[in-house]
Amino acid sequence: MPYRPLYTSTYVLDELATLVLSHRNHAAAVAAVERVLDSPTAVLHPTEADFEATYEQFHRYEDHAISFTDHMSSVLASDRGIEHVFTFDPDHFRTLDCIAVPADTGDSFET
Repeated sequence: MPYRPLYTSTYVLDELATLVLSHRNHAAAVAAVERVLDSPTAVLHPTEADFEATYEQFHRYEDHAISFTDHMSSVLASDRGIEHVFTFDPDHFRTLDCIAVPADTGDSFET
């Protein structure tokens, strides 16, 4: 698979749990987070420096409606040499100088 290893962050897991909780229930939210934690996906834990860099970037992009979590994801990716970001908001990540998968790569993940 061309996009290995896979990474996520505690910020993205936070959003996942909140989304599943709002559409399903607590048990489903816990199961979703556990599924990620039990997978080979590496979970990145942002540091204070990551947070500060994210806040600075978030502040600079005042004319864009890009979530703090998306800014954090781009900071984590940039600092760790990760070029490709799987996203449903490709314009946000293009603005943040990331390659959005599948939008920018033409990849299909249908099974």
